[in-house]
Amino acid sequence: MQIKEFDIILDIKKYKKIEEIEVVQGDLDTNQLNITIYDGLNLYSLENLNIEIAFAKSDGTTVLQSSQDEDNPIIIEGDKIICTLKTNTIASPGKVLAEVRLLEDTRLLTSTRFELYVRKAIVNDETIESTNEFPILNKLINDVGDIIEAVPVIEGKLDEITNTESELNQSISEGNTLKGDLDSSIQEGNILKAGLDNSIAEGNIVKGELDDIIAGTDFEQVLMRLNDKADKTELENLAGEGRTTETVKDNADRIGILNGKVSPETPLNTISQNLSGAVNEVKSDLTTHEAKKATDIARPHGLGRIASQEYEEGTWNPVWGTATFTLSYARYIRQGNMVHCWLALQVTNKGDAVQTITGLPFVPKHPYTVGTIGQYGNIAFNAGEILYARAFKSSAALQILKTRPNQEVTVVSNADLKDNSYIGIYVAYEI
Repeated sequence: MQIKEFDIILDIKKYKKIEEIEVVQGDLDTNQLNITIYDGLNLYSLENLNIEIAFAKSDGTTVLQSSQDEDNPIIIEGDKIICTLKTNTIASPGKVLAEVRLLEDTRLLTSTRFELYVRKAIVNDETIESTNEFPILNKLINDVGDIIEAVPVIEGKLDEITNTESELNQSISEGNTLKGDLDSSIQEGNILKAGLDNSIAEGNIVKGELDDIIAGTDFEQVLMRLNDKADKTELENLAGEGRTTETVKDNADRIGILNGKVSPETPLNTISQNLSGAVNEVKSDLTTHEAKKATDIARPHGLGRIASQEYEEGTWNPVWGTATFTLSYARYIRQGNMVHCWLALQVTNKGDAVQTITGLPFVPKHPYTVGTIGQYGNIAFNAGEILYARAFKSSAALQILKTRPNQEVTVVSNADLKDNSYIGIYVAYEI
Protein backbone atom coordinates (compact mmCIF):
# COMPACT_ATOMS: atom_id res chain seq x y z
CA MET A 1 0.00 0.00 0.00
CA GLN A 2 1.26 3.44 -0.89
CA ILE A 3 1.13 5.88 2.03
CA LYS A 4 0.62 9.65 2.17
CA GLU A 5 3.89 11.60 2.35
CA PHE A 6 4.10 15.33 3.15
CA ASP A 7 7.37 17.25 2.51
CA ILE A 8 7.81 20.10 5.00
CA ILE A 9 10.59 22.73 5.12
CA LEU A 10 11.09 24.61 8.41
CA ASP A 11 13.52 27.31 9.52
CA ILE A 12 14.88 27.53 13.04
CA LYS A 13 14.35 31.32 13.02
CA LYS A 14 11.79 32.49 10.41
CA TYR A 15 8.33 31.14 9.70
CA LYS A 16 7.93 29.59 6.25
CA LYS A 17 4.47 28.99 4.80
CA ILE A 18 3.89 25.39 3.75
CA GLU A 19 1.13 23.85 1.66
CA GLU A 20 -1.99 22.72 3.54
CA ILE A 21 -1.73 19.26 5.11
CA GLU A 22 -4.92 17.25 5.66
CA VAL A 23 -5.04 13.81 7.26
CA VAL A 24 -8.01 11.64 8.26
CA GLN A 25 -8.93 10.73 11.81
CA GLY A 26 -8.16 7.09 12.63
CA ASP A 27 -5.73 6.40 9.74
CA LEU A 28 -3.02 3.99 10.94
CA ASP A 29 0.67 4.21 9.88
CA THR A 30 -0.17 5.84 6.54
CA ASN A 31 0.66 9.53 7.14
CA GLN A 32 4.39 10.34 6.91
CA LEU A 33 5.97 13.78 7.45
CA ASN A 34 9.35 14.37 5.72
CA ILE A 35 10.79 17.43 7.48
CA THR A 36 13.94 19.37 6.47
CA ILE A 37 15.39 22.03 8.83
CA TYR A 38 17.21 25.13 7.57
CA ASP A 39 19.14 27.95 9.19
CA GLY A 40 18.56 30.65 6.66
CA LEU A 41 19.88 29.27 3.36
CA ASN A 42 21.93 26.49 5.01
CA LEU A 43 20.78 23.01 5.95
CA TYR A 44 20.76 22.47 9.71
CA SER A 45 22.91 19.46 10.74
CA LEU A 46 21.03 16.74 12.64
CA GLU A 47 24.13 14.76 13.62
CA ASN A 48 24.11 13.36 17.21
CA LEU A 49 20.73 14.95 17.97
CA ASN A 50 17.57 13.54 19.53
CA ILE A 51 14.37 14.67 17.79
CA GLU A 52 10.94 15.35 19.26
CA ILE A 53 7.80 16.74 17.57
CA ALA A 54 5.11 18.24 19.79
CA PHE A 55 1.49 18.20 18.48
CA ALA A 56 -1.13 20.44 20.17
CA LYS A 57 -4.52 18.89 19.30
CA SER A 58 -7.91 20.55 19.00
CA ASP A 59 -9.19 18.81 22.16
CA GLY A 60 -6.63 20.69 24.26
CA THR A 61 -4.22 17.77 24.73
CA THR A 62 -0.61 17.53 23.51
CA VAL A 63 1.12 14.49 22.02
CA LEU A 64 4.92 14.10 21.87
CA GLN A 65 6.54 11.79 19.29
CA SER A 66 10.28 11.15 19.69
CA SER A 67 13.27 9.42 18.16
CA GLN A 68 13.54 7.61 21.54
CA ASP A 69 10.07 5.97 21.25
CA GLU A 70 10.07 2.19 21.32
CA ASP A 71 6.99 1.99 19.06
CA ASN A 72 7.34 3.64 15.62
CA PRO A 73 10.04 6.20 16.57
CA ILE A 74 11.06 9.26 14.55
CA ILE A 75 13.83 8.38 12.06
CA ILE A 76 16.74 10.61 10.94
CA GLU A 77 17.97 9.94 7.40
CA GLY A 78 20.81 12.31 6.57
CA ASP A 79 19.36 15.82 6.87
CA LYS A 80 15.73 14.64 6.81
CA ILE A 81 13.41 13.92 9.74
CA ILE A 82 10.85 11.19 9.00
CA CYS A 83 7.82 11.02 11.32
CA THR A 84 4.89 8.62 10.87
CA LEU A 85 1.83 10.09 12.61
CA LYS A 86 0.43 7.86 15.35
CA THR A 87 -3.32 7.31 15.79
CA ASN A 88 -3.33 9.29 19.06
CA THR A 89 -1.77 12.27 17.28
CA ILE A 90 -4.68 12.45 14.80
CA ALA A 91 -7.43 11.14 17.10
CA SER A 92 -9.19 14.51 17.51
CA PRO A 93 -10.66 16.22 14.42
CA GLY A 94 -9.63 19.82 13.81
CA LYS A 95 -6.49 21.93 13.49
CA VAL A 96 -3.26 20.60 15.01
CA LEU A 97 -0.26 22.90 15.71
CA ALA A 98 3.20 21.34 15.65
CA GLU A 99 6.86 22.23 16.22
CA VAL A 100 10.15 20.29 16.03
CA ARG A 101 12.39 20.08 19.12
CA LEU A 102 16.12 19.38 18.65
CA LEU A 103 17.95 18.07 21.76
CA GLU A 104 21.64 17.55 22.53
CA ASP A 105 22.68 16.75 26.12
CA THR A 106 21.03 19.51 28.21
CA ARG A 107 20.45 21.90 25.28
CA LEU A 108 17.10 22.32 23.45
CA LEU A 109 16.33 24.15 20.16
CA THR A 110 12.73 24.54 18.87
CA SER A 111 11.87 25.21 15.19
CA THR A 112 9.17 27.49 13.84
CA ARG A 113 5.63 26.10 13.91
CA PHE A 114 3.63 24.37 11.23
CA GLU A 115 0.05 23.10 11.22
CA LEU A 116 -2.03 20.29 9.81
CA TYR A 117 -5.77 19.59 9.69
CA VAL A 118 -7.39 16.35 10.90
CA ARG A 119 -10.64 15.56 9.04
CA LYS A 120 -13.31 13.58 10.90
CA ALA A 121 -13.69 10.10 9.42
CA ILE A 122 -17.13 9.03 8.24
CA VAL A 123 -16.59 5.53 9.63
CA ASN A 124 -16.05 5.69 13.38
CA ASP A 125 -17.23 4.05 16.63
CA GLU A 126 -20.76 5.41 16.09
CA THR A 127 -21.18 4.05 12.56
CA ILE A 128 -23.95 1.42 12.02
CA GLU A 129 -23.48 -1.03 9.18
CA SER A 130 -26.60 -1.41 6.96
CA THR A 131 -27.74 -5.07 6.65
CA ASN A 132 -30.75 -7.18 5.53
CA GLU A 133 -31.83 -8.13 9.04
CA PHE A 134 -34.75 -10.68 8.51
CA PRO A 135 -32.64 -13.61 7.23
CA ILE A 136 -30.19 -12.93 10.03
CA LEU A 137 -32.95 -13.06 12.65
CA ASN A 138 -34.16 -16.41 11.29
CA LYS A 139 -30.64 -17.77 11.45
CA LEU A 140 -30.24 -16.55 15.01
CA ILE A 141 -33.51 -18.29 16.03
CA ASN A 142 -32.26 -21.59 14.56
CA ASP A 143 -28.91 -21.16 16.29
CA VAL A 144 -30.63 -20.52 19.63
CA GLY A 145 -32.68 -23.70 19.17
CA ASP A 146 -29.51 -25.71 18.60
CA ILE A 147 -28.00 -24.14 21.71
CA ILE A 148 -31.06 -25.03 23.81
CA GLU A 149 -30.81 -28.66 22.68
CA ALA A 150 -27.14 -28.66 23.65
CA VAL A 151 -27.81 -27.29 27.15
CA PRO A 152 -28.19 -30.76 28.83
CA VAL A 153 -24.92 -31.88 27.25
CA ILE A 154 -23.24 -28.69 28.40
CA GLU A 155 -24.64 -29.11 31.91
CA GLY A 156 -23.35 -32.70 31.98
CA LYS A 157 -19.89 -31.51 30.98
CA LEU A 158 -20.06 -28.80 33.64
CA ASP A 159 -20.95 -31.47 36.24
CA GLU A 160 -17.95 -33.53 35.11
CA ILE A 161 -15.74 -30.46 35.37
CA THR A 162 -17.14 -29.73 38.85
CA ASN A 163 -16.48 -33.34 39.98
CA THR A 164 -13.00 -33.24 38.50
CA GLU A 165 -12.36 -29.95 40.24
CA SER A 166 -13.57 -31.43 43.54
CA GLU A 167 -11.26 -34.44 43.12
CA LEU A 168 -8.40 -32.12 42.20
CA ASN A 169 -9.04 -29.97 45.28
CA GLN A 170 -9.09 -33.11 47.45
CA SER A 171 -5.78 -34.22 45.92
CA ILE A 172 -4.32 -30.78 46.52
CA SER A 173 -5.53 -30.90 50.14
CA GLU A 174 -3.97 -34.34 50.64
CA GLY A 175 -0.79 -33.10 49.00
CA ASN A 176 -0.68 -30.10 51.34
CA THR A 177 -1.18 -32.43 54.31
CA LEU A 178 1.70 -34.65 53.13
CA LYS A 179 3.82 -31.56 52.56
CA GLY A 180 3.04 -30.37 56.10
CA ASP A 181 4.03 -33.78 57.50
CA LEU A 182 7.22 -33.72 55.43
CA ASP A 183 8.04 -30.18 56.59
CA SER A 184 7.51 -31.28 60.21
CA SER A 185 9.78 -34.30 59.67
CA ILE A 186 12.42 -32.07 58.09
CA GLN A 187 12.14 -29.64 61.00
CA GLU A 188 12.49 -32.47 63.55
CA GLY A 189 15.43 -33.81 61.55
CA ASN A 190 17.06 -30.39 61.60
CA ILE A 191 16.56 -30.18 65.37
CA LEU A 192 18.12 -33.63 65.81
CA LYS A 193 20.97 -32.64 63.47
CA ALA A 194 21.53 -29.43 65.45
CA GLY A 195 21.65 -31.45 68.68
CA LEU A 196 24.09 -33.89 67.10
CA ASP A 197 26.22 -31.01 65.81
CA ASN A 198 26.25 -29.49 69.32
CA SER A 199 27.26 -32.84 70.82
CA ILE A 200 30.04 -33.19 68.25
CA ALA A 201 31.18 -29.62 68.93
CA GLU A 202 31.20 -30.23 72.70
CA GLY A 203 33.07 -33.48 72.14
CA ASN A 204 35.63 -31.65 70.01
CA ILE A 205 36.07 -29.04 72.76
CA VAL A 206 36.62 -31.78 75.37
CA LYS A 207 39.02 -33.56 72.99
CA GLY A 208 40.86 -30.28 72.42
CA GLU A 209 41.19 -29.74 76.17
CA LEU A 210 42.46 -33.30 76.64
CA ASP A 211 44.90 -32.82 73.74
CA ASP A 212 46.13 -29.60 75.38
CA ILE A 213 46.54 -31.41 78.71
CA ILE A 214 48.46 -34.25 77.09
CA ALA A 215 50.54 -31.89 74.96
CA GLY A 216 51.37 -29.72 77.99
CA THR A 217 52.54 -32.60 80.20
CA ASP A 218 56.12 -33.92 79.95
CA PHE A 219 55.57 -37.38 81.45
CA GLU A 220 59.23 -38.33 81.12
CA GLN A 221 60.19 -35.26 83.15
CA VAL A 222 57.48 -36.10 85.71
CA LEU A 223 58.98 -39.57 86.25
CA MET A 224 62.51 -38.13 86.42
CA ARG A 225 61.41 -35.62 89.08
CA LEU A 226 59.57 -38.30 91.04
CA ASN A 227 62.55 -40.63 90.93
CA ASP A 228 64.76 -37.77 92.08
CA LYS A 229 62.23 -37.14 94.87
CA ALA A 230 62.47 -40.79 95.90
CA ASP A 231 66.29 -40.51 96.13
CA LYS A 232 65.91 -37.60 98.57
CA THR A 233 63.16 -39.06 100.78
CA GLU A 234 64.10 -40.08 104.30
CA LEU A 235 63.63 -43.70 105.18
CA GLU A 236 61.28 -42.69 108.01
CA ASN A 237 58.61 -42.30 105.24
CA LEU A 238 58.82 -45.98 104.37
CA ALA A 239 55.74 -46.68 106.51
CA GLY A 240 53.54 -44.26 104.48
CA GLU A 241 49.77 -44.47 103.92
CA GLY A 242 48.35 -47.28 101.79
CA ARG A 243 50.84 -49.99 102.82
CA THR A 244 49.79 -53.31 104.34
CA THR A 245 50.63 -54.35 107.89
CA GLU A 246 53.28 -56.78 106.61
CA THR A 247 54.90 -54.04 104.50
CA VAL A 248 54.96 -51.64 107.46
CA LYS A 249 56.55 -54.30 109.68
CA ASP A 250 59.15 -55.18 107.07
CA ASN A 251 59.98 -51.49 106.55
CA ALA A 252 60.23 -50.99 110.29
CA ASP A 253 62.79 -53.80 110.45
CA ARG A 254 64.77 -52.12 107.68
CA ILE A 255 64.55 -48.74 109.42
CA GLY A 256 65.89 -50.43 112.51
CA ILE A 257 69.07 -51.29 110.65
CA LEU A 258 69.79 -47.56 110.07
CA ASN A 259 68.84 -46.60 113.64
CA GLY A 260 71.29 -49.10 115.21
CA LYS A 261 68.63 -51.56 116.29
CA VAL A 262 70.37 -54.53 114.73
CA SER A 263 72.85 -56.63 116.56
CA PRO A 264 76.54 -56.36 115.79
CA GLU A 265 76.41 -59.98 114.68
CA THR A 266 74.08 -59.16 111.76
CA PRO A 267 75.99 -59.97 108.55
CA LEU A 268 76.96 -56.92 106.47
CA ASN A 269 75.50 -58.37 103.27
CA THR A 270 72.09 -58.74 105.02
CA ILE A 271 72.13 -55.08 106.09
CA SER A 272 73.06 -54.04 102.52
CA GLN A 273 70.28 -56.13 100.96
CA ASN A 274 67.66 -54.81 103.41
CA LEU A 275 68.72 -51.20 102.83
CA SER A 276 68.69 -51.61 99.03
CA GLY A 277 65.22 -53.22 99.14
CA ALA A 278 63.84 -50.43 101.33
CA VAL A 279 65.17 -47.68 99.04
CA ASN A 280 63.84 -49.40 95.91
CA GLU A 281 60.39 -49.76 97.48
CA VAL A 282 60.42 -46.06 98.38
CA LYS A 283 61.17 -45.20 94.75
CA SER A 284 58.47 -47.53 93.44
CA ASP A 285 55.88 -46.37 95.97
CA LEU A 286 56.48 -42.66 95.43
CA THR A 287 56.47 -43.06 91.64
CA THR A 288 53.18 -44.99 91.78
CA HIS A 289 51.65 -42.56 94.28
CA GLU A 290 52.58 -39.36 92.42
CA ALA A 291 51.48 -40.77 89.08
CA LYS A 292 48.13 -41.62 90.61
CA LYS A 293 47.82 -38.11 91.99
CA ALA A 294 48.48 -36.57 88.57
CA THR A 295 45.94 -38.92 87.00
CA ASP A 296 43.31 -38.02 89.60
CA ILE A 297 43.78 -34.32 88.92
CA ALA A 298 43.62 -35.04 85.16
CA ARG A 299 45.34 -31.79 84.20
CA PRO A 300 48.91 -30.60 83.39
CA HIS A 301 50.74 -29.21 86.41
CA GLY A 302 54.08 -27.78 87.39
CA LEU A 303 57.08 -29.91 88.12
CA GLY A 304 58.38 -28.10 91.20
CA ARG A 305 59.54 -29.51 94.51
CA ILE A 306 56.71 -31.51 96.17
CA ALA A 307 56.94 -31.27 99.95
CA SER A 308 53.70 -33.17 100.54
CA GLN A 309 50.42 -34.13 98.88
CA GLU A 310 48.95 -30.71 99.86
CA TYR A 311 51.86 -28.44 98.86
CA GLU A 312 53.84 -27.93 95.67
CA GLU A 313 55.94 -25.03 94.37
CA GLY A 314 57.94 -24.35 91.24
CA THR A 315 58.24 -22.33 88.05
CA TRP A 316 56.09 -22.25 84.91
CA ASN A 317 56.77 -21.28 81.30
CA PRO A 318 54.64 -18.36 79.99
CA VAL A 319 54.07 -18.08 76.20
CA TRP A 320 52.79 -14.77 74.80
CA GLY A 321 52.06 -15.52 71.13
CA THR A 322 55.29 -15.03 69.15
CA ALA A 323 56.49 -12.24 71.47
CA THR A 324 59.97 -12.42 72.96
CA PHE A 325 60.61 -11.07 76.44
CA THR A 326 62.94 -11.06 79.41
CA LEU A 327 61.39 -13.08 82.25
CA SER A 328 61.97 -11.71 85.75
CA TYR A 329 60.05 -14.57 87.36
CA ALA A 330 57.18 -17.02 86.72
CA ARG A 331 56.52 -18.97 89.91
CA TYR A 332 53.63 -20.83 91.49
CA ILE A 333 52.63 -22.40 94.82
CA ARG A 334 49.90 -25.04 95.01
CA GLN A 335 48.19 -25.56 98.37
CA GLY A 336 45.54 -28.25 98.14
CA ASN A 337 43.14 -27.13 95.40
CA MET A 338 44.37 -23.50 95.36
CA VAL A 339 47.15 -22.31 93.04
CA HIS A 340 48.98 -18.98 93.45
CA CYS A 341 50.84 -17.70 90.36
CA TRP A 342 53.24 -14.78 89.94
CA LEU A 343 54.60 -13.39 86.66
CA ALA A 344 56.85 -10.44 85.77
CA LEU A 345 58.34 -9.88 82.28
CA GLN A 346 59.74 -7.17 79.96
CA VAL A 347 58.84 -7.41 76.24
CA THR A 348 61.71 -7.14 73.74
CA ASN A 349 59.66 -7.83 70.58
CA LYS A 350 55.85 -7.92 70.79
CA GLY A 351 55.41 -10.19 67.70
CA ASP A 352 51.71 -11.10 67.37
CA ALA A 353 51.01 -10.93 71.13
CA VAL A 354 47.47 -9.99 72.15
CA GLN A 355 45.61 -10.44 75.44
CA THR A 356 46.39 -14.13 76.15
CA ILE A 357 49.45 -15.54 77.93
CA THR A 358 49.39 -19.35 77.97
CA GLY A 359 51.28 -21.90 80.06
CA LEU A 360 49.65 -21.77 83.52
CA PRO A 361 50.87 -24.74 85.60
CA PHE A 362 47.31 -25.98 86.32
CA VAL A 363 43.97 -25.67 84.47
CA PRO A 364 41.56 -23.42 86.46
CA LYS A 365 38.34 -25.00 87.71
CA HIS A 366 36.16 -21.99 86.88
CA PRO A 367 35.76 -20.24 83.50
CA TYR A 368 37.25 -16.96 84.79
CA THR A 369 39.14 -16.04 87.98
CA VAL A 370 40.11 -12.39 88.40
CA GLY A 371 43.70 -11.53 89.37
CA THR A 372 45.62 -8.30 89.84
CA ILE A 373 48.27 -6.39 87.89
CA GLY A 374 50.83 -4.96 90.29
CA GLN A 375 52.84 -2.97 87.77
CA TYR A 376 52.84 -2.29 84.05
CA GLY A 377 54.20 0.16 81.52
CA ASN A 378 54.12 1.10 77.83
CA ILE A 379 50.66 -0.46 77.35
CA ALA A 380 48.11 1.83 75.65
CA PHE A 381 44.65 2.38 77.13
CA ASN A 382 42.12 5.23 77.31
CA ALA A 383 41.58 7.67 80.13
CA GLY A 384 39.39 6.17 82.84
CA GLU A 385 40.28 2.57 81.89
CA ILE A 386 42.09 0.15 84.16
CA LEU A 387 44.01 -3.02 83.38
CA TYR A 388 43.29 -6.29 85.10
CA ALA A 389 44.15 -9.97 84.59
CA ARG A 390 42.15 -13.17 84.92
CA ALA A 391 42.82 -16.91 84.75
CA PHE A 392 41.02 -18.50 81.77
CA LYS A 393 39.81 -22.12 82.03
CA SER A 394 39.45 -23.21 78.38
CA SER A 395 43.13 -22.64 77.51
CA ALA A 396 44.90 -22.67 80.92
CA ALA A 397 45.97 -19.09 80.27
CA LEU A 398 46.07 -15.57 81.64
CA GLN A 399 44.09 -12.85 79.88
CA ILE A 400 44.90 -9.12 80.07
CA LEU A 401 41.83 -6.90 79.76
CA LYS A 402 40.76 -3.24 79.90
CA THR A 403 37.65 -2.00 81.69
CA ARG A 404 36.03 1.07 83.16
CA PRO A 405 33.15 1.42 85.66
CA ASN A 406 29.74 0.21 84.37
CA GLN A 407 31.15 -0.55 80.89
CA GLU A 408 31.88 -3.70 78.92
CA VAL A 409 35.30 -5.31 79.10
CA THR A 410 37.63 -4.99 76.09
CA VAL A 411 40.69 -7.08 75.38
CA VAL A 412 44.24 -5.79 75.05
CA SER A 413 45.14 -5.86 71.33
CA ASN A 414 48.50 -6.12 69.61
CA ALA A 415 48.25 -2.40 68.78
CA ASP A 416 48.08 -1.62 72.55
CA LEU A 417 51.45 -3.29 73.11
CA LYS A 418 54.96 -2.01 72.36
CA ASP A 419 58.35 -3.67 71.97
CA ASN A 420 59.24 -2.44 75.48
CA SER A 421 55.99 -3.14 77.37
CA TYR A 422 56.35 -4.65 80.85
CA ILE A 423 53.87 -6.17 83.29
CA GLY A 424 53.63 -7.90 86.68
CA ILE A 425 50.66 -10.18 87.44
CA TYR A 426 49.38 -12.18 90.43
CA VAL A 427 46.40 -14.55 90.33
CA ALA A 428 45.06 -17.19 92.72
CA TYR A 429 42.62 -19.75 91.40
CA GLU A 430 40.94 -23.06 92.31
CA ILE A 431 41.65 -26.31 90.43
